[in-house]
Amino acid sequence: MIISIDNDEPNNLEVKDIAEKYTWPYGSKKVKYQERHIGLREHVLQCGDYASEFGSVIILEDDLFVSPFFYEYAIHALEYYNGDNQIGGISLYNQPVQNIVEYPFKALYDNSDVYFMQFPSSLGQAWTNTHWKEFRDWYASEPDLNRINIPAKILGWPKSSWKKYFCAFLLEKNKFFVFPHFQLQPILMIRAPI
Repeated sequence: MIISIDNDEPNNLEVKDIAEKYTWPYGSKKVKYQERHIGLREHVLQCGDYASEFGSVIILEDDLFVSPFFYEYAIHALEYYNGDNQIGGISLYNQPVQNIVEYPFKALYDNSDVYFMQFPSSLGQAWTNTHWKEFRDWYASEPDLNRINIPAKILGWPKSSWKKYFCAFLLEKNKFFVFPHFQLQPILMIRAPI
């Protein structure tokens, strides 16, 4: 486990202290404290880059609660979609709100475990090294988001948004994010995902 903390001194030194004292009984733990404030976009990009070191990555922000089944789902989904060139990433939750118009969203259930959207997940996501590398190569080309047919609302998201770049990547490369139909709650998880 890697706990990555953006530098916002003196406001988050207590967070760094808590992270360093936290006991992780499931393997090694590393605390990465940024030398300077890098902001949300760069921070997520750096965390995603761990996929090249470990083969895949699961990113969780500090304000998320996860299901007891999230890890098993993520491992199965990463394995199943590894090498699928139509997939850009794996979501750890289903999309309850359509982000462009802010209306409730519920994918039609078709007896499958997952559905696909050309929209990235940002409340718990996973990538294989292959998925992440393709995005990073595209991102390094400094794409002009104004020439990609993405909604104006997304273009208006702040400069700190990594998600608008990933949305543009999915659209330009015709790739999809995998979303689970269920929120992975114990009562709903009747069969193994995928």
